[in-house]
Amino acid sequence: MKIGIIGCNDVSLCFGIKLSESINDITYYDENDDILHNLKNNIYITNEPYLQESLLIASNIKTTNSILELIDKTDIIFYFIEHKKNIDDTYDTNSLYKITDEYLKASNNNIVVYDKHLVITTDLNIGDSERNKIKLEPYNVHIGYLPLFFKTGKIINMIKKLDFLILGCNNQTLRDSVVRIFNRLNKNMMRCYTMTLNSAELTKITLNTFIGLKNTFINNIINLVDELKLLDEKELIIGAIFDNPEISKLPFKSKKIYYPELNVNDIKIFNSLIEDYNISNHISSNIISSNEYSLNKIKEKLSKIDDDKSKPFLFEEINNSDFEIEIITYLLSLGHNVVILDHNFISDKLKKLSIEYNGKLKFYKNAYNLPSININILI
Repeated sequence: MKIGIIGCNDVSLCFGIKLSESINDITYYDENDDILHNLKNNIYITNEPYLQESLLIASNIKTTNSILELIDKTDIIFYFIEHKKNIDDTYDTNSLYKITDEYLKASNNNIVVYDKHLVITTDLNIGDSERNKIKLEPYNVHIGYLPLFFKTGKIINMIKKLDFLILGCNNQTLRDSVVRIFNRLNKNMMRCYTMTLNSAELTKITLNTFIGLKNTFINNIINLVDELKLLDEKELIIGAIFDNPEISKLPFKSKKIYYPELNVNDIKIFNSLIEDYNISNHISSNIISSNEYSLNKIKEKLSKIDDDKSKPFLFEEINNSDFEIEIITYLLSLGHNVVILDHNFISDKLKKLSIEYNGKLKFYKNAYNLPSININILI
């Protein structure tokens, strides 16, 4: 099987590098010739753990700056170009439509496109993949939508453990090809939910909204526990809730502060869809505002701390979420020092914060490297 990858970024390269361990014929396309040149020389500037090391030992990396060549030489193409958000919170998917136009050009240039596959992995508006499918149906090019749920800093590890797929497609051959490819990444890949393209798009949006609801509800519990002055038993209360058989499948980590990881744009799209069809959205519409309330409550507590400013706040876990970064920025703005234990990955935003606040934000690989100083443990 010959595979093409459109768009060179952390996710696509982690996917391609892991796949190259079992499939030899993978070709990368990107509009940026400098990225392709560096990639040919096993170089890609990234903070993603294990990616650069994996690239250094990769052999015979194939690249092209021609979509027509990519279509001609591959059987299935995975589309990884990230879509920017418009002012109205929809996604700008013009680049996707340009790619599907290239299939029409290929056919007109006598390149065989019959039974070729295009799999889209990035954020879409409802109906985008279906509209592209209709455009390519006369040429028998099969479209699939495959939303991937990876966290920055953990992509390669998450690919290794991936056992769950949502795939929108109407073609059995495409479905079988995708499952076969992901079985090469993880032989234990068990669950593939195949549905129509529009259903896959809606499933991705509602999944992220549901996660937002879960995170918001946890924060509401923590705020209520705080107001009722039951903080000493907070872990017992939340532990009992999440140990209930009806809920226990939802993951929970005991923390002093729960930092929600929200896909705010998907929540806005979900709310917009709910409003369009006049469905009550009292719960989902409050996700963002509820988490803003939690953020303000944390800031209020932090503003009242009168400890010596040289006594740093320690973050034992970090997911690089916007919520965490805002708390860290607030602490630094108050003049506090902050220490982060770097388990996996530190984002560029945090590195810039460290420079901006003259080193008051410091990173350590593990607790053994910490200087012998008193600390405030925040998480």
